[in-house]
Amino acid sequence: MPSKESKMLQDIIGRCTNPNHRNFARYGGRNISVYPLWLNDHKAFFDYIKTLEHYGEEGYSLDRIDNNKGYEPGNLRFATAKTQARNKRNNLFAHYCGQKMLLIDIAEITGIKYATLEYRHRKGLDNEELIKPVKRRLPKSELVLIQDNAVYVDSRKVAEYFEKEHFHVMRDIEEIVRQLNVETAPDIEKPKLDFLNFDKMFVKGEYEVAGQTRKYPMYYLNRDGFMLLTMGFTGQKAFHFKLLFLNEFNRMEQALSKKSKT
Repeated sequence: MPSKESKMLQDIIGRCTNPNHRNFARYGGRNISVYPLWLNDHKAFFDYIKTLEHYGEEGYSLDRIDNNKGYEPGNLRFATAKTQARNKRNNLFAHYCGQKMLLIDIAEITGIKYATLEYRHRKGLDNEELIKPVKRRLPKSELVLIQDNAVYVDSRKVAEYFEKEHFHVMRDIEEIVRQLNVETAPDIEKPKLDFLNFDKMFVKGEYEVAGQTRKYPMYYLNRDGFMLLTMGFTGQKAFHFKLLFLNEFNRMEQALSKKSKT
């Protein structure tokens, strides 16, 4: 009598017949029984399970086909842990493409996390509502912002971090805009500028000051606009701030790209 299988049978009998067994409530407490012959004739049990498919194969263990029936001929099989996980009596079912399926299978098919589907299921959602795309929340950033599906930085934020007066930053931006308007005039050849979108480098905006009705001008700068503006900002501190801003541009653009794919 194999020791491993003998221990398995002892555990089966214990949880089905011994009220003091730690798992009795889930088995004997639910009237899950052991085939009477096997209670005393252990060899008969071993002879039976040796006839089952996958007996002795690595990765397979004994499982009941119907969780509401006991350990008896015709209700036993050797199954993988994955198969057994789908055979639990507390598994959740929902509808997907018109078919009633295990929630865990729907998660595998759709790629939506099981925890998300379980939360929606318990809220009463089903069918299309159950599998609607998960909305990705963009990370927060102190330095840059998302506007019109693009990443920008506020000219006031540039002034704050580079320790400059905002009107000085505005003056520098408007000088760059003036030069761009000259450089991009129709009669100027610009074969190397085909990949620059000048309209999005510096986008005009307005902001309000609490307690005032007047609106003040400001700019939104994309990565190219930020680089053009800060090229002339020198010093170790300015260099450090440039790296911070560029890192945030990269981080937010990556998050925006991931969101657009969902």
